[in-house]
Amino acid sequence: MTVFDIVCGLLLAVGAWKGWRDGIIVQLSGILGLLVGVYLAYRYSIPASRWLGSEGMTGQAAGFLLVFGLVLVALALLGRLMRGLFKFAGLGLFDQLGGAALGIVKVALLVSVLLGAYESINLTRHWTDGEKTERSWLYRPVKEAGELAFPYLRSLKEQFL
Repeated sequence: MTVFDIVCGLLLAVGAWKGWRDGIIVQLSGILGLLVGVYLAYRYSIPASRWLGSEGMTGQAAGFLLVFGLVLVALALLGRLMRGLFKFAGLGLFDQLGGAALGIVKVALLVSVLLGAYESINLTRHWTDGEKTERSWLYRPVKEAGELAFPYLRSLKEQFL
């Protein structure tokens, strides 16, 4: 077991705990809020800036932030309401278990992206040798999980390295 295994294991445990605490409904509404919020904010930043009475880049930025914030708050509230309905319907345990699983997946994907960046930098900086990564229990599974989720990262890495 390496230091990476300990750190990665702790991060995965925190992701599972946060997912268990929030539940899958709240986590999915947060992810959806980010995606929908960015899309709607991009699409309606100019009309929102006019509504605010501000023109130019500052107005567009303010409009973007306003729309993005409103969408995030609306979907967060909707997620909390849906979580309450899940609990009322007796599906609270399903919500928590799904949340824990989604929390682990989110952290694993984040760590895998960071590992890809680390490997690219390590090719020129030589911070660690391959022996340390081979001894790690979690390095390869987490890295491969990211490559499954983001297959274009491998081709991008091969293209630039």
